[in-house]
Amino acid sequence: MTASSPDPAHSQAVTEKPPLRRMHNFRNLWLSRVLSVFGSSVTLVALPVLVYQETRSPFLVSLVAAGETLPYVFFGLLAGAVADRVHRRRLMVAADLLNCVCLGSVPLAAALGVLTIGHTLAAAFLSSTLYIFFDAAGYGLIPAAVGRDRLSEANSALWGGETAVRIAGTALAGALIAVTSASGALALDALSFLASALLIRAIVYTPARRGDGAGERPGLVASIGEGLRFLWGHRVLRTMTFAGSLQSFAGGAFLGQLVVFADRALGIGASDARIGLLFTSWSAGGILGSLLLPRLRRRTSALRIMLVALPASTLLGLSAVLATDWRVALVAIAAWGSTYLMVIVNTMTYAQEVTPEELQGRVNTTRRMLSSGLGVPLGAMVASAVTVAFDVRAGMLLAVAAIALAAVLVWATSGSALRKGEIPSDSAFPPAAASSGAAGKSTIEVWHHLSCPASRRIRESLEKAGLDYRSREYLENAPDADEIDALLRRLRAEPWDVVRMHEPVADRLGLGTWPHDRQRWIDALAQHPSLLQRPIVIRGDGKAAVVASPEILEEFLSEKE
Repeated sequence: MTASSPDPAHSQAVTEKPPLRRMHNFRNLWLSRVLSVFGSSVTLVALPVLVYQETRSPFLVSLVAAGETLPYVFFGLLAGAVADRVHRRRLMVAADLLNCVCLGSVPLAAALGVLTIGHTLAAAFLSSTLYIFFDAAGYGLIPAAVGRDRLSEANSALWGGETAVRIAGTALAGALIAVTSASGALALDALSFLASALLIRAIVYTPARRGDGAGERPGLVASIGEGLRFLWGHRVLRTMTFAGSLQSFAGGAFLGQLVVFADRALGIGASDARIGLLFTSWSAGGILGSLLLPRLRRRTSALRIMLVALPASTLLGLSAVLATDWRVALVAIAAWGSTYLMVIVNTMTYAQEVTPEELQGRVNTTRRMLSSGLGVPLGAMVASAVTVAFDVRAGMLLAVAAIALAAVLVWATSGSALRKGEIPSDSAFPPAAASSGAAGKSTIEVWHHLSCPASRRIRESLEKAGLDYRSREYLENAPDADEIDALLRRLRAEPWDVVRMHEPVADRLGLGTWPHDRQRWIDALAQHPSLLQRPIVIRGDGKAAVVASPEILEEFLSEKE
């Protein structure tokens, strides 16, 4: 099997991608998140201070903390279903504007002398609930803004930026409260939500077309069921989701007991500035992990990263928990934080890669509900109980045990991937996918580009699995409009669903503003084949799919024909 080599100049022009910072949609999205998270990090400190100043009640302060996570349990599934039914950008703008009003009402009421504790607690709970709807819509907007092949890079930039400003925001919160007041500090967060809404509104976003008939759209309960069935039925994603939830349990346990650990195990008192260094090292390590992930994803798969990162995280966590010198603990916590955030962003990216566009909100908010809504608070509560019953190291070792259990889970279900070219042997391709048709013809066809890393990984996976396939370098052997139309029918997709919107030619053509004129989009793909997502694999039964990773290839070829 051979393929002609593309012209080097043509290949470079086609494969060259602009930096994310030069992409209008992603730049606006990143700025909106950074500004909003900075404001929210101030609120994270200001709200508990405000409640304590007004009531002196530890119980009411704990309700503020609970308000950060409980909305995911109550509204996570609903938010995902709503986000998959409406215009995602508009939902994000609406959530931001309502959050601006919600938090802005607190300093306004305080200035008028009518602020009550009920008002403050309600604002805290409502603000977190509104963010869930924003977050659910954002999961589907990110792939549309950058393309699925750049999700790892985009998510790492988002999480790295958010983590950095969260450090700065919490550090500045105390000074801001001292200069103004706890209620006045919330005004900054309200303004950050307004700025975020304006930035999101300027994003060019064309949602995938959904059915217009009443019979084509299931009810909310049925929609939630669709998302749950997809997540449960996708073996790799299901495993990574459970592992990620255990990881979040560990994070809740560790951070919830870090102050106690510093005092009782490291000899750092509650008023010692070194406590801040311990928390900062955890966040700084997370930034490092987010920077490393895109480089790793260009060289290997999400599953292989999990197989290595979780055992590494277990060992690093153990070294941090057993440390007796605060300097050793500082370094170990930073290293542990890097693998911790790497696992989180890697799981989120993989979920966005394999989830259909119309299910992004439901699948990802379900994951977030299990991790942030259940895992983090449950970890904090259980670790606290263990610390009280035994000692603080026992409580912290619980976090390490949770990550160790996640590592065992992933290795038990997918460990053979290291020996099978990242394709787990317990989900081997069905005979129909590997067989040859009449006259020895291959039953698999791959549309690819030689210089594309994703295309190269897919071809390597097929070859390692011993599967024969036909190769079409579609930038050299460009398809005409009829072939594009036939391919779309095999993909069961519309042309705008398979366009690489980050390509320079997409900006030149202004595709983000085009109406959904099917023939016009098909003609654009025929004239500019570099716009077509890749690689595309066509099975022997004629069904096709865009397969950006070996895991997606495995799932696609393992489906019943």
